[in-house]
Amino acid sequence: MNKMSKVECEGISFFHRIDYLTSQIDDSRHCHDAFEIIFVASGKGDHLIEDARIEMKPRSVLIIKPFEHHCVKFSSECIYDRYVIKFSPSAL
Repeated sequence: MNKMSKVECEGISFFHRIDYLTSQIDDSRHCHDAFEIIFVASGKGDHLIEDARIEMKPRSVLIIKPFEHHCVKFSSECIYDRYVIKFSPSAL
């Protein structure tokens, strides 16, 4: 079961998402044309941003710049609960 709440306003989006991961997840590498700030409430794994591997655990904050390729890797079952703010450079 997955849950997501989202609010958007003038080039800024905020969402809270919970994914119940039951097996190894290898999120495909992707990028956005916006900044992305991720606060991890629960879940444990690695976030790959360009060539860097960043350990992700509860209370981690990740900042991803526009067009940086990134993905998430989990090696075990977990609840991945996070809050995300996305905004375009023009929203600044």
